[in-house]
Amino acid sequence: GCLYIVVFALSLAHGRWQQVTCMRHDEFNKTMSDYAIRIKGLRKDLTDESYLSHQLQTVFMKAISEDTQLQSLPLEDQAANTVSVVGVSLCYDYNKVWGEVDSMKERFIERMDIDLQKRLENLRAAGFDAGAGVPIGPEHTSAGSLEAMQEAVKRDRAQAAKWFNPTSPERLYTTGSLYVVLRYHYDKDLVWESRQKIEGLLQELAAPGEKVSMYEVFSEPP
Repeated sequence: GCLYIVVFALSLAHGRWQQVTCMRHDEFNKTMSDYAIRIKGLRKDLTDESYLSHQLQTVFMKAISEDTQLQSLPLEDQAANTVSVVGVSLCYDYNKVWGEVDSMKERFIERMDIDLQKRLENLRAAGFDAGAGVPIGPEHTSAGSLEAMQEAVKRDRAQAAKWFNPTSPERLYTTGSLYVVLRYHYDKDLVWESRQKIEGLLQELAAPGEKVSMYEVFSEPP
C-alpha cells in the first residue's frame, strides 16, 4: 500500500515537472504557435480567405494605431508598430461529409504509396541502394487499376471543388473559427495587446447572437 502511494505521488510530481518544463521551453523558444491567434464567433459563411486576411490586416492596424498613438511616434517607431498578416486557416465544419473526406484521404495515401514506390524504383535503376521494399501498384489499391484510380482522382477533385465553391449548393461552411497567422512573433504580441479593441472592431463580422473572441494558441499543428 505504501509503495502504491509513493509511486502515485512521484507520478504526480513528474507530471507537474513536465508541465513546468514545457512552459519554460515555450517561454524561451519560438514555435509555430507563437505566430498564430485563434478567432471565433465569426459568421459561418465567411470562407473567402483573401477577404478575411485583408479585413484582419485593416482591423489590426486600426486597433494598434489607436492603442499606441502610432501617428504621434517618429517614423522609425511607426514602422516598428506595424503588423503583417500572412494568411488565415479556416476551421471548416465537415461533419456532414466526414465519411467522404476520410475516403478521399485514404485514396490520397494510396497514391502517395505508389508514387514512393516509383521513386524507389528509379533510385534502384540509377544504382542506389533503396532497399528491397514491397512492390505496390494500382492493382493493390482500392481502385484496382490505374484507370480506375485516375477516374477516382477526377471525381475527388470535382467534389472538393464543389465544397469550396461559394456558389455551390454543396459548399462547406466554417465552424465560425479561424487561425490568423502573422509574419513575425512580435506582430502577434502587438495584436494580442490590442485584442479588446480588435474584438470590438470585428463585431461587424460576428455571427448572429455571437461575440467575436480571440484566443492564444498553445499547441502545435499535427
